[in-house]
Amino acid sequence: HGHRHRHGHRHGHRHRHRHRHRHHHEHFIFQHVGKAGGGSVEEWLKSHNVYRYGRRCHPWSCLKPSMRGKHVLLNIRDPVDRFISAFDWAKVRVCSPDDKRRMSSHGGPGIIPWYRHDKWCLKDPSIQHVLYGKYHGDANLLAADLCSKDSKVKKSARAFLHYKLRHGYTLRSRLRAKSHSAARRFLKRNKVYFVVIEEGFDFMAQMPDAAFELLRDALGKKR
Repeated sequence: HGHRHRHGHRHGHRHRHRHRHRHHHEHFIFQHVGKAGGGSVEEWLKSHNVYRYGRRCHPWSCLKPSMRGKHVLLNIRDPVDRFISAFDWAKVRVCSPDDKRRMSSHGGPGIIPWYRHDKWCLKDPSIQHVLYGKYHGDANLLAADLCSKDSKVKKSARAFLHYKLRHGYTLRSRLRAKSHSAARRFLKRNKVYFVVIEEGFDFMAQMPDAAFELLRDALGKKR
């Protein structure tokens, strides 16, 4: 009887979940690219009541090369600036050898809110060993390995950047396209709106235009 009761509770939970999902309309996808001002884009979308019309994907991509007719919002930034920002953020997030902050060894990179990193850091030996032991906290050393002629060194550096720092190093990787031609086909088959987060580009001027065009196309198509 107790088992049936628990099962019924789980069934009710699933029913409520399906109910919420059924009433959610995904008009666009906001593919939040890390260390490229995605947080600013998200806050703008929320404050202007646009966020509720779409779905945000972060840190991993939810885009597929086979997609057609989708409306996608992408924030982009100079790749070198993104790389340095990702490396520096890892140094803030992960405990250093002489760190005085309280350490947490539970969960993943997102377990500690960004505003608590002044008091807490993530204890992750797999990242700490490479970040401080191998690269000595210097992004230039990682960059050198990424450009190494030794394929094993380059592959290891790319794996650390992608899986440990959660940094997709090309736009193609966000589209999960195996080739440039596949990425071009994705861009032709779907409507992609770009917001550039970089010096010389006015963020506050870009967002209203991008959001207006996005909603005009996405909501108009739904009707």
